[in-house]
Amino acid sequence: MELDTNISLSSENPIGLKEALFYSSSKGYVHCGLCPHNCTLKDREVGLCRTRVNIKGKLYTLAYANPCAVNVDPIEKKPL
Repeated sequence: MELDTNISLSSENPIGLKEALFYSSSKGYVHCGLCPHNCTLKDREVGLCRTRVNIKGKLYTLAYANPCAVNVDPIEKKPL
């Protein structure tokens, strides 16, 4: 799967992306070791779990600092 978002690739660290953990790189490919899929990614390719992307030989996470749920209920509720 190719990366189809408009991410600025001109800088050392693309805007809004954090470098991922648990990966190794060799010869233009990056091997992701985060989930059981163990993806091997080419440049600008997104992993099977769609949370990691290879940009210029470094693996970046697309899920960092993106909340998956926001709840407006108070933590402590008064009894009825």
